[in-house]
Amino acid sequence: MKRKTNTKNLRAAMLECCGEIRDDDGIDPREYLKTRRKKGDRKTKQLCQQVMRTLSLALTDCEHDLLQNLSLVQVVPAPDSSCLMLIVQFDGPNDEFDHGACLSALQSQTVRLQFEISRAIHRKRVPNLTFSLSGPTADSTEASHES
Repeated sequence: MKRKTNTKNLRAAMLECCGEIRDDDGIDPREYLKTRRKKGDRKTKQLCQQVMRTLSLALTDCEHDLLQNLSLVQVVPAPDSSCLMLIVQFDGPNDEFDHGACLSALQSQTVRLQFEISRAIHRKRVPNLTFSLSGPTADSTEASHES
């Protein structure tokens, strides 16, 4: 039969051994560090950086005129690494910015961009791509497409 532990006595015993009690006291350090470390976050950040490098080059090599005026600002998981959001900025002249045309040009190149990603990363599945396009007249206009 288990004995009930008196929390007052436990606290007093712990205070005898240390100056102050913290949230990790009395917990196996291996278990505590597992909860503090998130291995998935590091791998997801690494994937986003690889995709950023790869697609930055791929966008400059596109034959489409509108895509040459786009620059990749950031790649973030949306909501996890199975789908990535590409935050893209229009860098061309203000009068040439057409949100719909830029977005359709990006969407038409989705398969090509995923192919470039598959060549650069070594994963079982290539992540789906979602686009967030901002330009001179639309500061934070968002549109998405999943493939």
